[in-house]
Amino acid sequence: MSEDNYMIGDHDLNNIILISKGKNFMIRESTKNGNVPISFKLYHMNSPFGIEKYAYKELVNFEITGKDKYNSAYNNYAKIKQLDEYFKTANAYTKHFNIDDKQYKSCLREKEEYDPMVRIHLKKRNRDIQTVFLKKGLTIHPNDIKGKVCNINVELGDVWYTQYHYGIILYVTEIEIS
Repeated sequence: MSEDNYMIGDHDLNNIILISKGKNFMIRESTKNGNVPISFKLYHMNSPFGIEKYAYKELVNFEITGKDKYNSAYNNYAKIKQLDEYFKTANAYTKHFNIDDKQYKSCLREKEEYDPMVRIHLKKRNRDIQTVFLKKGLTIHPNDIKGKVCNINVELGDVWYTQYHYGIILYVTEIEIS
């Protein structure tokens, strides 16, 4: 029996390893060059609210506008859905915690009357924001992304879990207003 093919860009999700990091697990791809972060780009993402705080974390809810009309929007949506499908059923967890009694919580929020939104955390080291904010190659203030369409670099970050739920955290490493 062959494994399903779960590719995100050049990254093979079947080569994922989880590295303990406190209560969470860092997600990395095991390659011949060592354990590397899994990163990918999303294009033409709408940032209707800019940076928000949720549960003491800073994040951006990016809207996938026009997924049924625009190829790039559909591709963005398909990448996030593929990640969801993989992590809903991944057997990588079994060494770390049991998912049988837990419900997967997607970082994608879908409501029938709205475009889908994906929750992506700002990349931080200690308390310092590492996410880069750009417009035409020049650094801008983070608040300038509110209401703008952006191209973003995303890193697959961590698996989190509680007694009843689990999910993934995505980090944005670069936001460029398009």
